[in-house]
Amino acid sequence: APELVTQGATSTRSDIYQVGLIAYFLITGKAALSVQDGPSHQAVISGNAQKRALELKTPLGAAIGQWLDLDPGKRPATCPAAWGALYRSVYA
Repeated sequence: APELVTQGATSTRSDIYQVGLIAYFLITGKAALSVQDGPSHQAVISGNAQKRALELKTPLGAAIGQWLDLDPGKRPATCPAAWGALYRSVYA
């Protein structure tokens, strides 16, 4: 998660970022970050993962994009909140 790279700290919101990377891969078959984004520490703080999720231009992509926000304060605070946002994006 970006905050691990920049501050050396993690939280539940860091876990949500990681799940966002996995969710992006599951729905696209592609990694949200690639070698073109630079070394792993630079790739994570580039914002490209969120950008790619939002480029899907779907409610599901928007929910995953929220999970991949560089600012942990803009990610869901808990796993139930994250899953709720995902559920609403699919069934709303």
